[in-house]
Amino acid sequence: MAFIGRQDELQRLETAFKSDHLETILIYGRRRAGKSEIIRKALRLSSIPHLYYECKETSEINHVSSLSSLISEIYGEQRLAFDSLEEVLDYFFERAKEPQILVLDEYPYLRSIRIYLL
Repeated sequence: MAFIGRQDELQRLETAFKSDHLETILIYGRRRAGKSEIIRKALRLSSIPHLYYECKETSEINHVSSLSSLISEIYGEQRLAFDSLEEVLDYFFERAKEPQILVLDEYPYLRSIRIYLL
């Protein structure tokens, strides 16, 4: 798929991915505009390890289970068990000794879940 007129966006993501600082990027816009596809394209072009998770309209326990499975697979570990989304994210960030990218696509499906990160 060609990204006509999207080179600036890809460059901005690449710059953020290579930053020496913790970066948070919010990508928003109307539906079906290619936001998810540009994120996936930027991840394919990057050599930085990443976790891409597409949120669904479901319960916190389902998100916890899905993310636990994904993290277990990425790190080559036996199935991890967490009680909350906060525990999953804490584990991911504690485990990240080198730069990593975490994508929570379709984040609005998580916004009703309370997460407190310190």
